Amino acid sequence: MEEREKIALRLREAGVDVDGAVARFMGNWSLFYRFLRKFPEEWNPAQTRALLEQKDEEGFHRALHTVKGMAGNLGAASVFQATEETLAELRANGLADCGRLSDLWARAETAGEALLAALEELPPA
Repeated sequence: MEEREKIALRLREAGVDVDGAVARFMGNWSLFYRFLRKFPEEWNPAQTRALLEQKDEEGFHRALHTVKGMAGNLGAASVFQATEETLAELRANGLADCGRLSDLWARAETAGEALLAALEELPPA
């Protein structure tokens, strides 16, 4: 199996829609992979959680929106879906149920950590 295929397989196991993401990068695997390898630099779930704990609704909303966009572009479907659900709850009810928001965000954190673990196993861009 070619190295690119091995990488794609591991990414798929971590919940990445590799084919869809590469298509968003206009078929440029190298560009997709370089951006994906930047995920650890951009992923800061503790900062997002701190915004929720501080009850900074605007900041939390902005952080969720940023994560959702990043995850969507990279094909990180698990992170995207969990973040989208958290964002939907925030839009529907604001900070009325911070416990529910925290639980929803925890799913995104778990998905992000799974992606980080997969990236650590892969060669640098």
